[in-house]
Amino acid sequence: TGTHTVTQAEIDAGVVSNTVHGATTFNHHINNIIDVVDDSDDSDINSPAGQNDPTLTFISQTIELEVTKDDNLTYAEQVLNVGDIVNYDIYVHNNGNVTLTNILVTDANAIILSGNPIPVLAPGASAHITAMHMVTQADIDAGEIVNQAIASTNFLGDVYEDLSDDTDPLSPVGNDDPTITHIKKTSGLSLTKVGYISTTNMICPKPGEEIIYTFEVRNTGNQNISNVEVLDPQITTPITYVSGDVDGDNKLGQNEIWLFNGTYPLDQQMVDLGYFDNQAIVRGLNPQNVSVSDISDDPTNPADVDLNNDGDPDDITRTIIPQHADLILLKRGVFNDENGNGLADEGETISYYFTVKNRCNVTIHDIRVNDPLIDVNPAAITLGAVQEDNHTFRGNYIITLADIERGYVENTATAIGYDPFNNQVTDISDDPTNFTDVDVENDNEPDDPTIVRTPNIRVYELLTPNDDGLNDHFYILGIESFPNSVVKVYSRWGNLVFQTTGYNNTDNYWDGYSQGNKKYKLPVGVYYYVIDLGIPNVKNIYTGSIYLNR
Repeated sequence: TGTHTVTQAEIDAGVVSNTVHGATTFNHHINNIIDVVDDSDDSDINSPAGQNDPTLTFISQTIELEVTKDDNLTYAEQVLNVGDIVNYDIYVHNNGNVTLTNILVTDANAIILSGNPIPVLAPGASAHITAMHMVTQADIDAGEIVNQAIASTNFLGDVYEDLSDDTDPLSPVGNDDPTITHIKKTSGLSLTKVGYISTTNMICPKPGEEIIYTFEVRNTGNQNISNVEVLDPQITTPITYVSGDVDGDNKLGQNEIWLFNGTYPLDQQMVDLGYFDNQAIVRGLNPQNVSVSDISDDPTNPADVDLNNDGDPDDITRTIIPQHADLILLKRGVFNDENGNGLADEGETISYYFTVKNRCNVTIHDIRVNDPLIDVNPAAITLGAVQEDNHTFRGNYIITLADIERGYVENTATAIGYDPFNNQVTDISDDPTNFTDVDVENDNEPDDPTIVRTPNIRVYELLTPNDDGLNDHFYILGIESFPNSVVKVYSRWGNLVFQTTGYNNTDNYWDGYSQGNKKYKLPVGVYYYVIDLGIPNVKNIYTGSIYLNR
C-alpha cells in the first residue's frame, strides 16, 4: 500500500500519473547475482491495453470566479454634481480548485485604474482592482449611476466569466446585481447684480443718463434649469440675455454662468438722494417642471443678508450716484437812453438781467440773487440738474453824475442757494460780454464784473469840410460837459496836426486844417484822435480814427 499528496500542478493538469517499480535479486550461482525488475500495470479495466501502463487518477476541476464591486457609499441618495468622482473597489475571487491566469476585468461605465489584468490567481485567492466613474448630467437626471464589472479568463480553450455583485447589504438580494449609486436631485439658482453709471462725467452724472446692470446667474443645484429669466420690478425695459449657454441647449448647466444686461435711467429724485437701491429675481424650471428662483445679491455688499434663508446672501444692489452742486450766475447790463440823445445823462437807467444756471446734477432750492447796487426781485427759485432761469431776476439802476464822470458803472452780484442737504451753494456773477475771465472763486468759472459804459461823448468819425452843414468839422457830441478835455489829432505818420484844450463844437474844434504858424488844408486820408476828458483821478481816454474827405 502507498499514499500520494495531490499537488496544485496535478489539479491544474487534471490527473495524477504514477508507476510502481518492482525489483529483486536472485543468486543463481556463487558470485552470479541477477536483478529482476518489473513496472506495475494498471489493473483498471478502463485503462489502456497493454503491459506496464501507468496508473492514472483523474481529478475533477472546478472553475469558479466571483466578482464583487462596491462604491463605498451608503445605499442612499448622495449629493453629487457633474464632474464628481465615484471610486469603486472591485475584488475578484477564485472559488474553484485550479489556478487561473490572465484574468481581464472590464466595466462599461467605469474606468479601470489599477490591478488589471490579473496575471495569476490561485484557488482561494483574491485580487483587488480599483476603478472610477465621473458623474455626468445624464447620471444626475437619471437619479442613479448603474454599472457592473465583468471578470473573464480562458482555461483549456474555454472562456469563463462572472458579473460583479454589489456588496452593500441594502442592495437587492441575489447574485450579480449591479452596483447602484443613488444621486439626490437638487435644484437651485443664484443671482448676483451689480450696477454702474454710464456717463460722460463721473463727477456729475445727470438725470437721463443710465445705470447699467450686469446680472450673473449660476446653477447651484445638480439639475439643468430651463426657461431662465431675470426680472426686476423697477426696470421696465427688457433684461436681455448676453452669453453663457456654452452647449447651446437653452438650459443652465452646473458649470455655466449666464450673463444678462439691463438699464435704468437716472431721475432727479435718485440723484438728489445720492444712490439707487433695487433688487432682481431669477426664476426657471427644473426637469420636474418645478419653479426655482433666487433673489439677487450685490457681491460688493458685505452685509450678506439672507432674505430667503437659502444660505445664499440676498443684499440689495446699491448704486452710488456722485453728487455735485454748482451754480452759475450771469449778469448783463444794458444802458437805457431814455431821452434818445445817445449820451448817458443823470437820472437815466441801466437795466440788469440775470441768468442763473444749475451747472451740475443735484436740485438747488431757495435760490436768490443779491446785488449791492440794485434791488433784485426777492423771489426764490428752484433749479433741477442743468436747468436755468433767465427771467425771474431783474433790476434797474439810476445813473448818477459820478457814473457819468467815471464813464462806466461796474458791479458784481451773488447767487445763493441750497443743495438737497441744505448746504449753501454760491456763485459770484460773471459778465458774459467780458472776456477777461478772471476766476475769483477758483472754481473754473469766470467771475468778471459787469461793466456798463455811460456814453458821455460820441465821436463822429467823418470830416467833410465843404460848408454843406454836414460834418464840416470834427464833431464830438457831449464834449462840452468836459471843459478840461484835451483833444489831439495825428496824421497816419504820427505827426501832431491838431491839439486843443476845452474842445467844443462852436468855436474850438478841428476843421481839417493844420495848426501852427502856417495853417493849411490837410490832405484827404485817415487821421487818429486821442480824447482825454480831463477828469481828475480818472483815466478816461477815447481813441480812434477819423476820415478826412473833401
